[in-house]
Amino acid sequence: MLFPRRHQTLGLNSELNPEERKLVDRKATIAALKITLMYALLAGLSILVPDPSTRWSGVGETGVLELKLVKDLGFVFVTSTLLCLGVHQHHSAVLRAQALLLRARREIVDRLARAVEFRDDQTGRHITRVSLYCGLLGRAYGLSEEDCELLELASKLHDVGKIAIPDSILLKPGRLDDGQRDVMRTHTTVGAKILTESPTPLVRMAETIALTHHERWDGSGYPNGLKQTEIPLAGRIAAVTDVFDALTSRRSYKESITNIDALEVIHLEKGKQFDPNLVDLLELHLPQFIAIRSAYGEPDLDDAESSVAA
Repeated sequence: MLFPRRHQTLGLNSELNPEERKLVDRKATIAALKITLMYALLAGLSILVPDPSTRWSGVGETGVLELKLVKDLGFVFVTSTLLCLGVHQHHSAVLRAQALLLRARREIVDRLARAVEFRDDQTGRHITRVSLYCGLLGRAYGLSEEDCELLELASKLHDVGKIAIPDSILLKPGRLDDGQRDVMRTHTTVGAKILTESPTPLVRMAETIALTHHERWDGSGYPNGLKQTEIPLAGRIAAVTDVFDALTSRRSYKESITNIDALEVIHLEKGKQFDPNLVDLLELHLPQFIAIRSAYGEPDLDDAESSVAA
């Protein structure tokens, strides 16, 4: 299975770590205790209500049975209504707690990614574009919406290992020498180590992407020389989207090229660096890629490109 199954209510909500799940379970336990006490109270009140036979002895045996039935049905109706309201109220509270925890985690992931990216992209828009490109390509590939949501968020940490790369290498203008290139390549394994051993699908997916987004379809990539479908799908998607954005972005060591030129470069690497199916999908959905680039690009770089992209 390419992507782990998750609960469908909130999307990504099975990512709760043990401490977070303990908090949610505590709220659920409190809710259950409240509902149990409510039921016990109602049952006690029902017992205290006098039996119809003690008050209406003149109605006959059939009448007494009918009155008992009315009493019992009334208890069931009132109890069911109150229990339903209680369950709904407390279930909503538990879901709100889950949503708050997940929202906090997403924000932490986003801010961590931006902190890393700030070193060589002070707008932070690279991670936003790569994230949206990954979601777009995942949907084009046929992944579920929930898996695409996971992919979008996890891909923001694809370069988290760059936090360990010295500025003299990361920001060097021009080409790196062999030794510097070897140091730069360690950002894949360092990123995986930073994210390793997480119990959550989100961080495990981010670890996979960090480790494999520089593997190549023909097996000549790094760090492990994986080839073709040995490379996890998430890593293959991140690879082609990351390169597309790198080609169309200016950095201290290079100028940008147009979207059309970037597609031509990627097409030349079809079946070599990139999964051929993903290259075809990128080409098919290039207008959507261009729209993302336009919405989240650097204005001083992209104005001249917009006429070509159109």
